Amino acid sequence: MKQRDHVTQMRSLLFRHVMKQKRIKKIKSKNYHRLKNKDKLKVESAEMLMDPEAAKEEARKQEFKRAEERMTLKHKNKSKWARRILEGGLNAQDEGTRAAMAEQLHRHALLTRKIDTVKDSSSSSDSSSDDNDEGSDEDRASELLGKAKDKTLKVLEDDEELPNSGIFPFMLFSV
Repeated sequence: MKQRDHVTQMRSLLFRHVMKQKRIKKIKSKNYHRLKNKDKLKVESAEMLMDPEAAKEEARKQEFKRAEERMTLKHKNKSKWARRILEGGLNAQDEGTRAAMAEQLHRHALLTRKIDTVKDSSSSSDSSSDDNDEGSDEDRASELLGKAKDKTLKVLEDDEELPNSGIFPFMLFSV
């Protein structure tokens, strides 16, 4: 008897929760969403004060996510300008346009390499951290940051290197 009452009570709570979520989902008020965002920021700042290490890790994840979005959304010849140029053919364009397209391709290649180096360093640091459990977390974090800085500087120094894909043979003459 108790179990049946408990199940009915839980079903009732679930139904109320679902109905409340449906009602909230329909709200389109700017003010409501502004208040929700403020509450969300307050909760995040409170969590950051409680556990700064987790907050740092979350910030790193967000930074990586932003870099990935930048890499995937921009610099890929998806804009109207780039599509129009590619449809018209680069031979018909002036030097400035060709240089701008080459710069766009170059920037895309740099961002791709940065993302790849971050992924490589995180995977290699995970495997090396499994081997070295006696080191402290701060040492590992500083070592990881040092490796990431070194790899980023290396990528930036290799600025003159052309990407393997995305460059046509006639583009090499202008670069």
